[in-house]
Amino acid sequence: HRITFLTHMLFQKTRDRLSLVDSGEGNFEDLCQCVRSSPEDVYFGFCRELDGDKNYFALIAFVPTTVAGVRRGQ
Repeated sequence: HRITFLTHMLFQKTRDRLSLVDSGEGNFEDLCQCVRSSPEDVYFGFCRELDGDKNYFALIAFVPTTVAGVRRGQ
């Protein structure tokens, strides 16, 4: 099942703070384009997919492999 439409909010985690980076509608590739490639930045995407009269929600974490182990678990 391919996601063709979703509403998303993308947050960046820096230290003890979450900041809204982007929000909008589109597909999964559109969400991924909002993630800047930085070896230390962690992003969280909250997505809603509408399928007829049903809503599906997902929380997606973008954590680079270069992020320290302790920080990866936070």
